[in-house]
Amino acid sequence: DFLESLVEAIHPTVSDETAHGYTNHLIPEFRIRPFEVTIWSGFSGHGKSLLLLQLMTALGDLGAKACIASLEIPTRKSLAFMLRQATGCGKPTTEVITQFADWCSRWLWFYDSVGTRDIGSLVDTFEYAFKRYGIDQFVVDSLVKLGVAHDDYEGQKRVVERLCDFSAKYPVHVHLVCHSRKAQSE
Repeated sequence: DFLESLVEAIHPTVSDETAHGYTNHLIPEFRIRPFEVTIWSGFSGHGKSLLLLQLMTALGDLGAKACIASLEIPTRKSLAFMLRQATGCGKPTTEVITQFADWCSRWLWFYDSVGTRDIGSLVDTFEYAFKRYGIDQFVVDSLVKLGVAHDDYEGQKRVVERLCDFSAKYPVHVHLVCHSRKAQSE
């Protein structure tokens, strides 16, 4: 029953590279594949959000369409980080900023809201964004802003399951930031 799909997984016939995930020629084994969720975990202030903004910029350059729900960082600040990362310049000219904004307008959307949000309405918005704009990369930054306490493991499980259900239904990749709890000695 699975022979055809197994052959396709090993020897893809689809010419569109993104149908099997985004990759970089430097690390061809590493892919950001559709129908998956990646949890980006680490301590607060260790660069998870910056890493994801850099990744979204790189994926945008490869043809991805991204929606970032940065519930902790205002959109203008996220865009400023991305601009500096993309240009390698701390204070780019107005012309460079305008070119960057034009480029981003073709592939980047923001869920422009800071604060705690309901996972149901967030996923509904993501579903609309996929259907309307073809967005295939979704960033949720972070789990703590989805109304789940740090010690509510059942609630955390429900949030992750909801995001997994969304990514299993559509050819998208969801990136979820989760903060690790520091030990009392740290």
